[in-house]
Amino acid sequence: LEGSEMHTNVWATNRGFGRHPNEGHKRKEKEHPQSLGKRCAIKLKGCNVVVVGDCTTGNAALAQQLAKELEYVPLQTSELIRNVMQTQAEEQEELDQDAWELSVRAEILLLEEVAFNARCAVGTLGGGGAAARGDFWRFLFGAYTIWLDYDEGNPNIQQRDAYEMAELHVKVRRDPGVSEAETGRALAGEVLDRLFTLLEENEEIPKKKSLYVRLGARGDWPDLREPEWNPT
Repeated sequence: LEGSEMHTNVWATNRGFGRHPNEGHKRKEKEHPQSLGKRCAIKLKGCNVVVVGDCTTGNAALAQQLAKELEYVPLQTSELIRNVMQTQAEEQEELDQDAWELSVRAEILLLEEVAFNARCAVGTLGGGGAAARGDFWRFLFGAYTIWLDYDEGNPNIQQRDAYEMAELHVKVRRDPGVSEAETGRALAGEVLDRLFTLLEENEEIPKKKSLYVRLGARGDWPDLREPEWNPT
């Protein structure tokens, strides 16, 4: 999208399909994002949408805009943690280690609870929050996850490769003249277009995700085990 009014350079791939965004899809030129959002919401069948990545502000802004278009409940874990802990939980380097660990533990509890609800659009902590910890993803597999990946993302964040498990991967070139919040909001139309394509290509996945949650989000995604199976 070089030269576009969004001032971002974005490409997205759907995990498991490998389709480049420039191949075919002109839907965004013909539809308003809100109408596309409503169509996505129908196909999602109540499945949550979770935005992960290194930038707390960008995650929150994109999740908030997606919530508006999907008519979902917007949730920002940084805001919820701030309200509960009365601390600024945004980037890892801005907190001492003890405070950061408390923030991550709080986020784990929040996301675990959200996993068993429906129709939520969630922006997660960046800088190595719960979503960067692979062993926590059992509570994210029931949602559609979007990795907002800035091109200068910190490669040293522990278990950053956990983000690779996201269904949708969006790379963004940061523009110095555009805030992270503006960038996140501007991406909503492109993300909805890619999400709609993903939902169209496999309409059974939302049902399978719902079943995964009903069985207790046991970590056996995508090969669900029998109902009586116990991961311990």
